[in-house]
Amino acid sequence: MKRKWGIIGCGNISEQFATCLQLLENAELAAVASQTPGKAKRFSENHGSPKVYESYLDLVRDESVEIVYIGTTHNFHLEHTFLALDHGKHVLCEKPISLNAGMSEQIINKAREKNLFLMEAVWTRFLPATIRLKEMIQQGAIGDVHKVNADFSIFRPFDPTHRLYNRELGGGALLDLGIYPLTFAHLVFDDFPTQVQTTSVIGKSGIDETSSYLLEYSGGRSASLSSSCRTVSPHLGFVFGSEGYFSVPDFYHPQEFTLHKTDFVGLNWEQKEPQRFEFPYDSLGYGHEATEVMRCIDEGLIESPLMPLSISLKMMKLMDAMRSQWGLSYPGE
Repeated sequence: MKRKWGIIGCGNISEQFATCLQLLENAELAAVASQTPGKAKRFSENHGSPKVYESYLDLVRDESVEIVYIGTTHNFHLEHTFLALDHGKHVLCEKPISLNAGMSEQIINKAREKNLFLMEAVWTRFLPATIRLKEMIQQGAIGDVHKVNADFSIFRPFDPTHRLYNRELGGGALLDLGIYPLTFAHLVFDDFPTQVQTTSVIGKSGIDETSSYLLEYSGGRSASLSSSCRTVSPHLGFVFGSEGYFSVPDFYHPQEFTLHKTDFVGLNWEQKEPQRFEFPYDSLGYGHEATEVMRCIDEGLIESPLMPLSISLKMMKLMDAMRSQWGLSYPGE
């Protein structure tokens, strides 16, 4: 049986998601909606949606739509998730699930009240390389893990109307980019930090253009993480342990990683030949999270064991704490 999807918001991320959806045998794009005149029609021409709406309300009223993917900007996630849930639709909401923990709790409570599936779309968690990396860490491939390093930075020329720089839209490096190194650290440690120290550069539009996060975990573990929309980085992640380390190119959507192993021989450490593990995926990689949504719904689940709502809520609380250190808030909070 094919599950029928509707997409709210026809921006770049929704374009990528729809491209991946077309590759899944058990998924069908049934409807798309954009409030920008003509945008949904153009989107439909690219992705083959049979129904086009210029009203989000009309889309969620469509009885053929079972699951709604929300690809609008952060500031609208609460409103649009409520809209879909109130009309009996399961929801996959693009990350972050909302602007703050309070809004996230409202969304989670609404989904549970309606007994509908809800998941935050953090695609990193569902990729084969990520899943295998976590398994190898848990199996002790590098001994006791003590430290994680990761940076996700891109350069975007300053434009106060762009979602990254627009405070009205929930812009800033942390919510859009920083969530990835934070997710990477959580995947490695399966835990949240006990202490948080952060720094940020607040730009002229009032959002964090660059931010860094030093996290301390129980047992002397730590993570040094950062993100920025004003600089370029190689998007490398590292996991350091007592017997070696992993290097993970493009850690937020990896297709490979390398194990660098050491042995203590005599009185010296000896470096073994690095082992590279490859996990290529079709197209852009978003199909894995869509597959998880449909698997859970087929099994009667209202949340994913790979991306439980408790993790989404704790991640929002962590980012709230960081923003509070900078005095950064968003309109409507």
